[in-house]
Amino acid sequence: MATSSPFASKLGTNYSPTQHEVAQLHALLAEPTHRLQLLDAQIAQIQKTLDDAFVERERLAAYVDEYKALLSPIRRVPEDVLREIFVACLPTDRNCFMSATEPPLLLGRVCSQWRHIAQTTPALWARLHFVDPSATAKATTPCCWQRSEQWLDAALSWLKRSGQRPLSISLYGADKGLPLPDDEAAEKFVKRATYRFIQALVPLSRRWEQLQLVMPKANLSLLRPLRPADVPLLKSLILVDDGINYNQFEDPNDWDEGCRLALLGGPQLERFSVNSIGLLTRRLPLKWANLLELRFDGTHLDGDEMLTVLSQCPRLVTGNFAIGIGETTFTTALEIPTLKHLTLRMAWSTTSLAFLGMLYLPNLSSIALTTTSLNPELTFDAPAAACFFASMQHSLERVAVFPDAFPDASISALLKALPPSVTTLELCPVEHPASVNTWGLWNPAAIRSPNSFDTVLSTLLPSSLESETQACPNLHTFKLASAHTSGGAVVQLVRARRQRLKRVDVTFEHLVEVDVEVELRELVQEGLALSVKQPPPIRFFPRAGLE
Repeated sequence: MATSSPFASKLGTNYSPTQHEVAQLHALLAEPTHRLQLLDAQIAQIQKTLDDAFVERERLAAYVDEYKALLSPIRRVPEDVLREIFVACLPTDRNCFMSATEPPLLLGRVCSQWRHIAQTTPALWARLHFVDPSATAKATTPCCWQRSEQWLDAALSWLKRSGQRPLSISLYGADKGLPLPDDEAAEKFVKRATYRFIQALVPLSRRWEQLQLVMPKANLSLLRPLRPADVPLLKSLILVDDGINYNQFEDPNDWDEGCRLALLGGPQLERFSVNSIGLLTRRLPLKWANLLELRFDGTHLDGDEMLTVLSQCPRLVTGNFAIGIGETTFTTALEIPTLKHLTLRMAWSTTSLAFLGMLYLPNLSSIALTTTSLNPELTFDAPAAACFFASMQHSLERVAVFPDAFPDASISALLKALPPSVTTLELCPVEHPASVNTWGLWNPAAIRSPNSFDTVLSTLLPSSLESETQACPNLHTFKLASAHTSGGAVVQLVRARRQRLKRVDVTFEHLVEVDVEVELRELVQEGLALSVKQPPPIRFFPRAGLE
């Protein structure tokens, strides 16, 4: 191709050729255009040959693949081994929900043989999470009722396939007040899928091993006829009153519905959790001596009730309690050597932790302190807390405190009282924020400046005075989530504790003045695991209001 064309200097410009130059250009392009057409023809022929080869290859590949499928190792796996593989596919941290995207239903969509094996393997169907469609649906009433019927039928078919296996069942049947047709209004409660699902479960009670029910507690009336002998395998029972509200106090006879469940006296019940207002713990027919894990929500225990409950649980490993007034008349210390994990959720009382001075927990490894309502006067007895922590100088490893639950001075006093064995400190919400009821009584931001929590962090700084003992000298994991902490205070703390700190997770609820990640980059390069989170940028929609 000629490079000495008289038009070479005009290429890539907006030059407009004359009529004479147009004729020259046509003559110049005649031979290259002919060659281009020849090349296109050659390419088309080669492409046709290539396409024919691809078609032949696809045909041969399909033929080979069909026969190679017969050689697949999975086809030769014995049926009993395949059943074990199927069971190993199930989730280990929760029950299976009814979805074709996960086992066991997914396994039945591979082939008819797998479907038969799956449906005849009871272990695949012994764990079920059932959701009442009316608890989440926003559809019209007839549509939702039809869906509920289908869902209930599917759940019953699921349970039939479980054979005689012990059952693990979780139910989400929150009552969203779905209206029914007028002609069914009188029967609306008993016709809900939640109520009917419980009805179907009751005859299977001898196979219950783990049971979690999230529903209005009126449904518990179906369980009242069950006796301890009817639940011989039951090890875990979680009851959550989804209709919980303080209007229930208008009916005193309804406060302790759970107390009338004889099945709580099941011979193997080891884990019991209940979320309901007004429970009378002394009336619960539990075999307290068998309990390994216990949780009370909604009902606040006073100091004497708390100590009484603990005194009846000599095997308790994990306890989670809502605490009201902490004052107690107990005069002798209570020792529970088995208790390793304790969560205390305090309410409005300034004496919420006074009872701790009567507890001796020599093997406690973790404690979490949070609140059920934000109260500016919520403090705790520092001497009682110091006495409590003094009994666990070598066992306590993890401490979690909700920073917005207490005044800064109380948290500082708590940190100073902690034993040197503490290696993990979490100053962040202990539980989901939705579980904390503000009631509109107090907003921590109203009495705290953006950096007021810095004084608490200064408690963790090494002291220059030999007479002062450093708080948490062996700390290697630190987590913080606060709206009242400056970035500079965090940087100062991490640098001061750099010798032992291995992990730092910080969540700011506001934009900070320094880039913490940049300031601590050197420590990250030395091996520090650092996570810093800030609020996302505010999203602005210029089109808002136009549609």
